[in-house]
Amino acid sequence: MIFTLQLCAGTLLISTIVIAWRRSLRSSARLLSIQGIAIGTGLIAVAVQRGVVAGVVVGIGVLGLKAYLLPLLIQRRLRLMSEDSEKLGTQSDEGRDDTYLNPTAGVFVSSILIGGSFVVTGPLFANSESTSSSLTPTGIALVLIGFLIIASRRRAVSQLIGFVVVDNGITATALFVSGGVPTLVELSASIDVLLVVIILQAFTHRLRGHFGHTDISKLRELHD
Repeated sequence: MIFTLQLCAGTLLISTIVIAWRRSLRSSARLLSIQGIAIGTGLIAVAVQRGVVAGVVVGIGVLGLKAYLLPLLIQRRLRLMSEDSEKLGTQSDEGRDDTYLNPTAGVFVSSILIGGSFVVTGPLFANSESTSSSLTPTGIALVLIGFLIIASRRRAVSQLIGFVVVDNGITATALFVSGGVPTLVELSASIDVLLVVIILQAFTHRLRGHFGHTDISKLRELHD
């Protein structure tokens, strides 16, 4: 089981760094699918090792939600925005995002956050009874990089991606700390995230319909 969790942790870190580096929103949505597979696999592995049938069922549900449904909703929103631009005869750039950090700076800051997470929180879990607790800094790093994505991206869809990364980091932290997430907690959290994503999808749709774009930075002139 520990090897599976280590593989999941490595997959989460690499995919998150690539999300922070890439400007393609479609590629980022695909990487969210990879993160969902990693988290779902980790939950299922822990549940199988403990012989908890309900945990296996929830793990499969989380796998479907995080690896398929959430990325599908994001890709659908990008596709609809592209189709709207084609109908209006304009060139769409919604599939790419402008950031306040260039790709190199994004990777550099992400690396600092990862290193800081292991240096600061690593010793806290070094003597824990759980064999997977040493991987906890991975989840904390995901949360920090997710907030970095939210703060440094200009489009609403990319900030939605950052929100999902934060949620994946929280789930991974709970998974690594305790060697498994309580069934009811994970099910409730997953449903909450799905509802938030749907609400943000509607917000993005209204934003584009009213202003013709989803660039949050262009809305600063609207404040008092």
